[in-house]
Amino acid sequence: MVHIHPTLTIKYILSIVAFGVMVYFITSCIQTYLVYPTQTRVSIRLNRSQLFPAVTICSGNPLRYDKYLLPLISYIKTHNLSSSPPNITQNDIYNSAFNLMIDLINKNKFEETFSYGFQLEDILLDCTYNGYNCRSMWIKSLSPILGNCYTFNRQTIDKNTNLFQINQINGNVQTLHNGLIMTFYLNIELYFPIIEYGLGLTAILHHPNEQPLIRYAGKRFSPGFEHTLVYEKSLTTYLGSPYTLCTQIITDDMKALYNLFDNNTEYVYSETVCLELCQQAFMYEQCECIYPIYFYLNYLNINGQLRRVRICTPWTSEYRCTIEARNRIANNPNLLQTRCPHCQSQCIIHKYSSDLSSLKGPSDSQKKLL
Repeated sequence: MVHIHPTLTIKYILSIVAFGVMVYFITSCIQTYLVYPTQTRVSIRLNRSQLFPAVTICSGNPLRYDKYLLPLISYIKTHNLSSSPPNITQNDIYNSAFNLMIDLINKNKFEETFSYGFQLEDILLDCTYNGYNCRSMWIKSLSPILGNCYTFNRQTIDKNTNLFQINQINGNVQTLHNGLIMTFYLNIELYFPIIEYGLGLTAILHHPNEQPLIRYAGKRFSPGFEHTLVYEKSLTTYLGSPYTLCTQIITDDMKALYNLFDNNTEYVYSETVCLELCQQAFMYEQCECIYPIYFYLNYLNINGQLRRVRICTPWTSEYRCTIEARNRIANNPNLLQTRCPHCQSQCIIHKYSSDLSSLKGPSDSQKKLL
């Protein structure tokens, strides 16, 4: 007969329990490690040395009637676009308004395209930032919908150009208000007669190193008012791989976009820009042309290669093809994910939330002082 000592039995039981507890904790640690937990930290602080945001403004109408009418009429005659030649009707002018612009962009004639829109000196009467004169501190760009646009406090490759901070004040000048103060005169009598456009300005706040998506999220300002825009900034930072799929990689077509109008731009990766470029590439593969809405571009990544692309002629079958292709990929999440797996969230997201208020003005007596 075999006798088991009670003390030995207790030792066996304790060993088994200890081993089980050890296995449990080791398994829990491995599972915790594999899920890569992230920590969210939210803080609210007043940072007076932070950068002032970039401000991009665009005229409410992309074309000056007095500058664009004669070249457009000549273009209509040259390309036989009149509905009742040799006469040119108002409908001919309206229907062909963007054809000339698209043709110029496809030929890289950006300066001529700029010349037909409102110049900064046409609309900006005065500009100060905390007492500094800023009338000459704007960088121009071109929007497919809004025409000429101008950006204040934009990040450039030139490291000697300092960006404005919110606490940067000109001590030699007394000012009643701080911040960016602008006075505009809108030549609405020179607006090109296009029914889709209203009267006023469109503007957006964005980080100095980000592409302004003014058609995507711009605010509109009506003439005859004094507007005040108060903003707050939020900053979201994500950890990179393996914790999240966020990226900061700027692809070749994104570089080409950022350097379309000059080679002095230093913008960062944007998920919104990436998705738009990816959708435009899908449209090009389907229709052999593109139809940009948020920004002009002339290069896309097609099957792994950077290729020169052209913009479709408006109101034609190829234009309708791009609309159908955009709708197909935009409304199909699986297709979008398959085509654009590289378009992940950026690792650093700057967001500017703003409140807009206004007063009627200027008065007739104030106008005499402008």
